[in-house]
Amino acid sequence: MGTRRRRPRDYPEDYVVQVAHETRGEDPDVAIGWLADYLEAHPTSVRARLLLGAFFADDYGDGVAGAEKVFREVLAFDPDNVVAMVRLALLQGHPHSSLTVDESLELLERAATSSKDPYILRNYAHKAWETGQLERAAAAFVQLRETATGPSAAFFNRVADEALEAIHRGEEPSTSAYWYPDIT
Repeated sequence: MGTRRRRPRDYPEDYVVQVAHETRGEDPDVAIGWLADYLEAHPTSVRARLLLGAFFADDYGDGVAGAEKVFREVLAFDPDNVVAMVRLALLQGHPHSSLTVDESLELLERAATSSKDPYILRNYAHKAWETGQLERAAAAFVQLRETATGPSAAFFNRVADEALEAIHRGEEPSTSAYWYPDIT
């Protein structure tokens, strides 16, 4: 009788996530297969599920619809997961996304409030601006300017000031302003 070949589910989570990251560029289907097999045996693995959702959001595998499903699954058993909130919210506006503007803004507002991360607050402000919620956007950019501290305070103050001036002038936002939290 031969030895059984090990499957991704037999390895530690750190290893599976590392292999999926490394394999993604060469063969995304293999990376997705590793994560899917691991999740079949470990359905509450947040890291593996978030990484699978990120792959789908990049139009691999099940695409944006799959990413929405995966990020919603994470939030079902970890409702305060900031990474899932942000990544799900930023799918809004994609042609294959079913997320509404209100859902997106609610998720980003919750994530910004719970994390106190200025990058997430910037995402919220920018998404509000992009979707025509100018009062919410302006209030969030003011909050960003008032709460930014540390070495990055000057950067966030400049971002907020430039955005507030552009909103005042009636300009459209740049779509390249979003920041996606890492999945570690």
